[in-house]
Amino acid sequence: MLRDINFEIGEGETLALVGSNGAGKTTVLKTISGAIEPQKGKISFNEVDITTKDPDETAKLGIAHVPEGREVFPFLSVQENLLQHYHECRTLEKY
Repeated sequence: MLRDINFEIGEGETLALVGSNGAGKTTVLKTISGAIEPQKGKISFNEVDITTKDPDETAKLGIAHVPEGREVFPFLSVQENLLQHYHECRTLEKY
């Protein structure tokens, strides 16, 4: 369970989540990407409330959680893996 998480990342900025195992880094990332729904609070991206959006909806906004070492498509780079999902989402929008 996470409590009192608050940060803002401006355009062109980078944020690093650092902590020991079990500190909640993955939980924060999964919550932002929509894989976990927060019990309370609000998540905004470009002034849009994404608190209750699912992973497919957040991926369309350019937010995705790609777990380390899971080899989603092992012969593709990270960028190619992300673009693959992006193109699949765009294809599904047409139908």
